[in-house]
Amino acid sequence: MSEVIWELNTSREYLCLMLVDEAEASIWLDYIRGRLPHWIPERVTWSTEVYDDLDERYERVPHFPSLSSSITCDDEAKSIVEDMLQGYAEFLPLYGDEKVEKQYYILHPTRVIDCEDRDRSDWEDFIKGKPHIGRSVHRFAFKQHLIGDAPMFILPGNVPINPFVTARLKRLIEENNLTGLTFRERGDAFSDYPAYERAQGCRGVIWRTISNFTSSFSRRR
Repeated sequence: MSEVIWELNTSREYLCLMLVDEAEASIWLDYIRGRLPHWIPERVTWSTEVYDDLDERYERVPHFPSLSSSITCDDEAKSIVEDMLQGYAEFLPLYGDEKVEKQYYILHPTRVIDCEDRDRSDWEDFIKGKPHIGRSVHRFAFKQHLIGDAPMFILPGNVPINPFVTARLKRLIEENNLTGLTFRERGDAFSDYPAYERAQGCRGVIWRTISNFTSSFSRRR
């Protein structure tokens, strides 16, 4: 048995946010790399000039606008998803200028799970027939017992921009008609692993949960 895993992205069919000062782009990078002990809110405005020559659909303000390569959300979306994402993501507040009427947050995935089955994933060559040049994953294979109940996660070494999500979070977003996101099918989580490996995975999930809770508590202090 398997469950589809999706990659979360922002849609280009809506308005997006931009930094008031591009120099502040380093704040997010420094934060996710652990160089800042606390989040410093970035200043944002609407990037309307990008869409001046496009049709009126780009005038729509979504619940999840993009900010450069990050996913952001408004208070309404945050109130709907934050209970499910507790322990899996954090909401980093932004400062909007006079054009931005709502409060927005960067949706920052925090749960890292080493759950890819690299032998089972479907790889493809950058240049067909020349694997020595480089390869990328066409479709991922994940170990379900390592994912557990996580609704959102990233793989080790990945920048927390476009996280993987399960059907549970996807369904919550779609049932509440929250706009601004797209879901790209990226792989399958399989549950047909030996019992001893599943037991090891469950112990790992428990220790990661304790570690993440401790880390989150220490950061809040």
